[in-house]
Amino acid sequence: MFEDSPISEKIFRFFNFKYGQVVAPIGLLKCCAVVSNQLEYPRLNLWVVAPTRQYKTRTSKEVQIIFPKKYWIDVGSDFTIHGLYEEYGENIDGKTLMVNDATVLFSSKSARTKERLVGALAELLSDEVFKYKDFRHQWTIRGKCTAIINQTTESFNYYKNKLEYSTVLERFLVLHYKLTLEEQRESRAFILRKYKPEIKVEEIKPRTIKNLKKYDNVIKEYAMDYSALSLRAYNSCKDMIVAMVKSHAILNERNYITLDDLYLVRMVRDYLKDPFAPNDPIIIECLRQGRTYRDICLLLNKKLSYKAYVSKVARKAKERGLID
Repeated sequence: MFEDSPISEKIFRFFNFKYGQVVAPIGLLKCCAVVSNQLEYPRLNLWVVAPTRQYKTRTSKEVQIIFPKKYWIDVGSDFTIHGLYEEYGENIDGKTLMVNDATVLFSSKSARTKERLVGALAELLSDEVFKYKDFRHQWTIRGKCTAIINQTTESFNYYKNKLEYSTVLERFLVLHYKLTLEEQRESRAFILRKYKPEIKVEEIKPRTIKNLKKYDNVIKEYAMDYSALSLRAYNSCKDMIVAMVKSHAILNERNYITLDDLYLVRMVRDYLKDPFAPNDPIIIECLRQGRTYRDICLLLNKKLSYKAYVSKVARKAKERGLID
């Protein structure tokens, strides 16, 4: 599977053996996000959305075993940006912020505190700095950092519109998954709860990827695909793909891209669709082809009243530059 990537092979095998094939790519991607905090922009940030008790926190804890503590900060499930500054100071360079449960993070705060936190994260992840100033206090937090945020599906759907309005999700690769009852029964996570990853990445050595331009057209095609599947802006998707292939190569101590890195990009496609809006990618593709709202309703075997929803998707797609 990962012929040129022995470290990824071991990491993937561990997560697959303990948690199953659906969760395994999530574990590997979280490792890539940690590696990415050592890179120049763009960097890989993950927002992992799944039902409760489907190993979101556990996979983060496993990643914390794989990498030394100098590369990550476990901020828990209830923190503020000022609390982060108070505990870790002005410089959080080269760190991955790990949020166990954004459900608790958002539900425990006032509207103003939530808005400040979300805005600060967006600035910090894109501009590498957040400055706060009021009539009494002034402080700054800065650094090249990444974030891994876990959230339940129910909570994500509840806060989704507000998060999209703030643009913070454009800084993240949002991943959705849901284990079936059979997949949950087949998971060895409980039986192997003491089974820890044998692979350890003691040092991340940043490298300049030499052949990235060779894959520029391929990355652009994948970015268009990601954009349609996830309803995210094209440039945001391209940045996440570039960050993904670079961090995956560096995880495996390479300074060049191989088919292994593109295999991971293809693997991620299955996690981009919002399961509560499965028709959205089809609607966008039809709109790109110039089909009418009526045609789309017929294609999806929907009543003509469904045109209102098609119109809503079209408006959102235009706002994000997915269609003209």
